[in-house]
Amino acid sequence: MRDVHARRCVALVLCLAALVALAGCSAVLGPEGGDDPSPSATPTPTEAATATSVPTTTHGSQPAAATPAPTATPTPAPVDSANPFGNRTLAVAIAPDDRTPDRRAVVRRALDYWEGNAAEHAGYPVEFVLVDASASHRIEFAFESAPVTCGTISTDRTIGCAPVNERRAPPVSQVTVAANQTDAYTHEILVHELGHVLGLDHDDEPRRYMRETLPSGLGRDTVDVYLTGPDDTAVARVRSEVETALSYFESHPSLAADERPTFEFVTTREAADFAIDVRDGGCFDDGGGSCTGEPAYRGQQQLVLDSLDTEVVAWHVAYHLAPVYLADVPEDLSGDASRSERTYWDG
Repeated sequence: MRDVHARRCVALVLCLAALVALAGCSAVLGPEGGDDPSPSATPTPTEAATATSVPTTTHGSQPAAATPAPTATPTPAPVDSANPFGNRTLAVAIAPDDRTPDRRAVVRRALDYWEGNAAEHAGYPVEFVLVDASASHRIEFAFESAPVTCGTISTDRTIGCAPVNERRAPPVSQVTVAANQTDAYTHEILVHELGHVLGLDHDDEPRRYMRETLPSGLGRDTVDVYLTGPDDTAVARVRSEVETALSYFESHPSLAADERPTFEFVTTREAADFAIDVRDGGCFDDGGGSCTGEPAYRGQQQLVLDSLDTEVVAWHVAYHLAPVYLADVPEDLSGDASRSERTYWDG
């Protein structure tokens, strides 16, 4: 009997702040359902049993009196019946690709997550060993340019694809993940796809990772923020103003507890969901404003603070975030706010 392995794709949800006019947050959703049966996979062959030879005696000699010492047979680790792989320890490989940076660290982090949570959510424990792509393995990750094609599904927001191994896993479970994502977002995609490989479907627990669409940028539950400028002095000058704006949304009374974002500062651009650049130029010829910019990574948002006076930085950051997080933007965060309102705005 052949097993048909359905594949599931995951799509990102992208929230963009307005450039100069207020705009709502538009969610780009992935396809509904997403069932796309792949060609039938050949069942994993059973390892050939090694025959045990009967000891022989040399011609003309008497039969040996001593019984040969038995060969110890290792006892295999017990395997849960729910485990579609038939093995508790699984070899994982990353397809070689010179176009993307080394992904071992981020892949290892996702593997560690499931080593600690598979028993609870998938119903069986599992261990992973990272091996070279030339070695025998059961799971293989490939990082490809977005959008990712998943069977017959390919939208401009498809960022991952994996088989759902509910019964018997194929000899190699192929997982495709979109390249050029931020570190934190890549981790979430990897955990999502590994969940499918372990037998979970969309909206299974843990919901944070297994929902059909994964929010990116400002839409993530925890938004990693990278603040950069021409030098450390410029960054330090506006840091407290930026923190004032972010804190406003973390504790806004109109947002339910599970709707409030959490902001955390990171030290590299590739780790950020929200990059804030302090610089001269980039928005207006004469400076003195703010605008969204072209992010370095897919799914990342960028805000440019162009030649702003320090005292209005908090207002400008909040002005761009308000349409993303608030259903009703307050008047003091509208484009009609006076210079005085912008200067003394503190949330």
